[in-house]
Amino acid sequence: MCASPRKSVNLAMAVTDIHQMTLSGDMACLDFVNSGLETDRIQVERLHHYDDLLILAERLKLLTPEELLNLREMTAGDLDLASKYLKKALNLREALYQILNAVANSRPSEIDEKYLSIFNTWRGEALTAQVFTVSDNSLQLGFPTHGELLIRPLWLFVLSANELLEKGNLEYLRRCAGCDWLFYDRSKSHRRKWCDMQTCGSSVKAKRYYQRRKAGVASNSQQKIV
Repeated sequence: MCASPRKSVNLAMAVTDIHQMTLSGDMACLDFVNSGLETDRIQVERLHHYDDLLILAERLKLLTPEELLNLREMTAGDLDLASKYLKKALNLREALYQILNAVANSRPSEIDEKYLSIFNTWRGEALTAQVFTVSDNSLQLGFPTHGELLIRPLWLFVLSANELLEKGNLEYLRRCAGCDWLFYDRSKSHRRKWCDMQTCGSSVKAKRYYQRRKAGVASNSQQKIV
């Protein structure tokens, strides 16, 4: 993702692929960002092909089965085309990470103007592309059935980020206390600390327990020596 150093995260996350990755961001844009975070200075990448992007969109229920099938058929025999849109996805993801991570750490003033420019360009394209259509006797906002279809999964992640930044309570945008993953705290108490209690929460608590025991053993040993 980005060459800049980040704090270490749970090694268990490094072994997951896009099929297994825990979707704990509670917003599509955050799960998209979390798909490429680093672990113990090891580059973690879960989006190796354009189809990996579709798998993530499918797991998040952003696209219909028909839309997914259509996009897969379009890229099945054209590796160059698939690589082109995968590169766009990775560049977008990096910009979103830089922006959302800064906000989660209460340091929006540190966001590089370059990343804001990238996001604003994507945001303008996604919002402009949306149209109202009639379906089941109701108006629905979406994208037309023609045009640059392969870009649409990315537009959906952009719109998710736009919703978060425009309408969300940014105090609830957090970085996990046990790793680098971002999440939106929807808990009733709004005191959620972990991306996932079963992984990071349990890991941190186990580490603290071990450290307390280790400190206790060391203290007892010193008393015996005295």
